[in-house]
Amino acid sequence: MTRTMRISRSISGAAAALLALTCTRTDKPRAPANSLGASNAPLPPTDTITIPPHLACYSPDSGALVYGQVTASLETSDVSGVSFSFVTTPVGMIGTVVDARGEEPPPKRLQALHYSKTSDSLSFWYQSTTGTRYIYSLRPSCDSLWGTGRLFVTANDSGQIEAQTFHRNR
Repeated sequence: MTRTMRISRSISGAAAALLALTCTRTDKPRAPANSLGASNAPLPPTDTITIPPHLACYSPDSGALVYGQVTASLETSDVSGVSFSFVTTPVGMIGTVVDARGEEPPPKRLQALHYSKTSDSLSFWYQSTTGTRYIYSLRPSCDSLWGTGRLFVTANDSGQIEAQTFHRNR
């Protein structure tokens, strides 16, 4: 039970981190919409994006939306899983990821976060501490995110494309 409480506090911490990130806005230009192609050039971070207009759960009054799950093993105490959090602010939306592999890391800011009206999808990427990139194009709903991910992208490998679904857990 304490492991579940630790994860719940971690998700609350992610929401707090998202709100804190709203105060660190910069006015750097956005990268163009990113397909799932791999690139070795770093993309500039974006701070906010247009909110999916047809989803009431993405309103500024909704608080953090968390999709995916990070869990702790009762036997080994290892933490694993991926969760994405989104907070809508008066100027747009900010996203973070927790990608746990053994230990519980702090939330990382999603890079090149973009909402496409034509495909009704969110696209973004993040990089692990080893330099491996994970690139996503996901359709948002109030219950889940679903679409494709290009996983394990490195300087020498374009990664693998897989269907992805992340269910909302708060």
